[in-house]
Amino acid sequence: MEEFSYEGNTVIPQFTTYQDNNRLALTLLDTEYGELFAVLTVNIDDKISNERCAFLDTNNCGDYLVRWLTRYNFGKWTGRWGLSGFCSYPEFEFNQEIIDKYNIKKEFAFEELEV
Repeated sequence: MEEFSYEGNTVIPQFTTYQDNNRLALTLLDTEYGELFAVLTVNIDDKISNERCAFLDTNNCGDYLVRWLTRYNFGKWTGRWGLSGFCSYPEFEFNQEIIDKYNIKKEFAFEELEV
């Protein structure tokens, strides 16, 4: 699996979904320690444009996040914002190929079949 540099760490992206609404979620796994490095999305109530979209956590991850995802061709900013409390979060539409490539739900589904 392809590794990326993010804020000086080597990471692997992992797509999954939020349990309460099945919306897309993106995390980064630190390859050195094998543990969660960051959650790049937020689970807010605002309507999303489609199932490939998620709101990015620029409040905790910084505005750099949108540029980083765009630079590595993960997708594009939709131009929309989601609001929660006093924060606004950019909506990002991910490329389906990227979602499929880094989807950890497929791994869990395979493991569940073996039980």
